[in-house]
Amino acid sequence: MIHAVDRKENRPTAFFHLPGLFEFYELYRQFLPLFYAHREWFYDWCEIATLYGAPEGYLWGGGRVELSDTSLLDALSLLRRFRLAPQITFSNSLLTEEHLSDRACNDLCRRLSAFASEVSTQGEEAGQPLRGAERSGKDGKAGQPLRGAERGTK
Repeated sequence: MIHAVDRKENRPTAFFHLPGLFEFYELYRQFLPLFYAHREWFYDWCEIATLYGAPEGYLWGGGRVELSDTSLLDALSLLRRFRLAPQITFSNSLLTEEHLSDRACNDLCRRLSAFASEVSTQGEEAGQPLRGAERSGKDGKAGQPLRGAERGTK
């Protein structure tokens, strides 16, 4: 969780980073529409910044057991719908320099970079930058925008 100041509302906001992007995909597929359609059911000082996880079968993932058959396309489609930022958690502590050239992992990183640019650009055109684009500054003061984008609105 990151504490920051909502630039639009000028109030303290807690930005949550939720785990299980792939493993809990079905849960998020049901929960996110409720969260954004019925904000009155939730505290107004909390927002969802990102969903994070590791897709199954990637060398950099460290052999995590993901009990999910969710495809990358399904996960990105869900994130796109709610203008949320993805975070992929690669945590293989046994990687060596030779592993950094793994084609599948690098392709995944390129796809996610393109996804973030696409969603951010689409949102800026509509006046709604990517959600989760703020983070707390190093000095603990109000949030600093990532890549110049401001946090999206409902």
